[in-house]
Amino acid sequence: MENIKNIRERLKNYNVIERSTIPSFPNNMLVELSNICNHECIFCANSKMTRRKGEIDRGFLYRILIEAYNLGVTDVGFYATGEPFMNKNLLEYIKKAKEIGYRYVYLTTNGALVNHEKAKQILEVGLDSIKFSINAGTRETYLLIHGRDDFNKVIDNLKYINECRKKTEKDIKLYVSYVVTKQNENEKEILKELIKDIVDDIIFVEVRNQGD
Repeated sequence: MENIKNIRERLKNYNVIERSTIPSFPNNMLVELSNICNHECIFCANSKMTRRKGEIDRGFLYRILIEAYNLGVTDVGFYATGEPFMNKNLLEYIKKAKEIGYRYVYLTTNGALVNHEKAKQILEVGLDSIKFSINAGTRETYLLIHGRDDFNKVIDNLKYINECRKKTEKDIKLYVSYVVTKQNENEKEILKELIKDIVDDIIFVEVRNQGD
């Protein structure tokens, strides 16, 4: 076993970091508007979360948006462990980010709350891209994965956004992500065939430990 003296000598090499090795300020930032979610996906840690549920403070959000932009951040995503459409001020925050000057504002949603009215609104406030998390190709498996019987509603909402962007000629990107588990791995092609003419891309991600 390495003795204490050798360990201390070796650790001296880590006390000085050359400035050239320090990365520049990132150009992308994720902001969690709410840690509340309307779904209980089997692969997600949100339903097992013990921290207090709530929404981000408006004043704090505006401050960090301005500070980050001034430091060089150009892209901001409004999502993390919660569902962004659970925050009643989502549309206001998207609009504010675009007014500040952010080049690319995006979010990921399970899509169940993106009704026809909200679909039109996100186009109007300037959202650059939206990604639906759809983790099954059939209603039955969707219920098993998401814990909610929203498959048909989500597909309808996805189709409606696509129709709206075509009619209004809004340049919003439309994506779908699919977390692959043993329960849904045989339905990837089913979903792909169902939505291939609606979305810009479908992203398949192997399930993994969220805590690494």
